[in-house]
Amino acid sequence: MDFFNLLIYLPIVFLIIFVFFFVFLNMYLDFKKYITPKNAIVQDTVELQERKSGIEGFISETIKTFDTNEFKQIILPNLDDYDLEIAIPVDQTLSPTVQGNWGFNVNEYRSGFSTGVYRDGYTADGAVFKGISNKLYKYMLDQGPYVLRYENRINKNKKYDVRVFLNNKEIIYAKDEGISSGRIKFIGTNDSKLNKETDSTAEGRRKIDYIKFIPKSNKKINI
Repeated sequence: MDFFNLLIYLPIVFLIIFVFFFVFLNMYLDFKKYITPKNAIVQDTVELQERKSGIEGFISETIKTFDTNEFKQIILPNLDDYDLEIAIPVDQTLSPTVQGNWGFNVNEYRSGFSTGVYRDGYTADGAVFKGISNKLYKYMLDQGPYVLRYENRINKNKKYDVRVFLNNKEIIYAKDEGISSGRIKFIGTNDSKLNKETDSTAEGRRKIDYIKFIPKSNKKINI
């Protein structure tokens, strides 16, 4: 009789245990679903709103820093808003001869959009910035240290304005002279004479402390 009762009650015990386990498991899954996806949805919504509105909030791209301006081909993410920086060393004399602190360019021979200092930034065809139209923007420089920052921003006409800062002071406003960063393909110049490093008044490439690409928006996307 005891064995018979055991056979009857054992399935009931297992059924009760299963029911409790099933209930608690569903409660746990419901709680996890309520907490985690809600945060994820909020984050996705915020990022989407930022991309639509152009707000400089969450930026998924990373800063890229180069410690030489020797000629090389590069690939940058295609952004509307970004900064470019070039740092010129302490006590470096910026000669008005045919030499420069080369920066980022769209062309391997510095035709079109190009950053950096050619000559002393002013003398003859010297400049501190060349716009996409090939217009030269000049500013006289003498001796480092200098930090030049180029702020490229999309405007209401879907073109790009560039503001140039010298040691955090704005010196140039170049309307419609910028580009999206994906069009920047080179550092320095492929001219063999101008790519050779110089520390005199001879033709060549002057040293830099660094040049830097600083994202201020996310990749160009269609929404």
